[in-house]
Amino acid sequence: MLGETYEYIVPGKYLYFAEQVSHHPPICAYYIKGEAGYLRYSTNRLDIKFAKGTLLFYNIFKEYIELTPHNEVFELKPPNFGVHNIIFGQIYLDPETNAIIRNINKPEQYGEIEFTKRNTGKDKQFSVNGRVYSGPN
Repeated sequence: MLGETYEYIVPGKYLYFAEQVSHHPPICAYYIKGEAGYLRYSTNRLDIKFAKGTLLFYNIFKEYIELTPHNEVFELKPPNFGVHNIIFGQIYLDPETNAIIRNINKPEQYGEIEFTKRNTGKDKQFSVNGRVYSGPN
């Protein structure tokens, strides 16, 4: 425990609490409690790689979302991101993978969220597509 904490409270809405758990490697743990009946928590540790003018960020840990009034818990694997054109051109951020969300109590229920990349064409830029599955995976 480093004692480096951050707390943000919006009365009547939510409480956010985070702590820098480690510097080498950098690890941050956070906890969000919403007055509407949800919890969200995780430990973030990024694995960073540099390739072809792009900085790639991979979150090693998963995030968890609890909907307390419904007694449901979801596991979220967020997408990996890349910061492109670091050396030449205009810098931009793009998702590199899809996000996966799974119902912990019913693992056969899961969803896949696809974030469209910037270079897919003007008509599809910044769009989000999702698929929901219920069955053996």
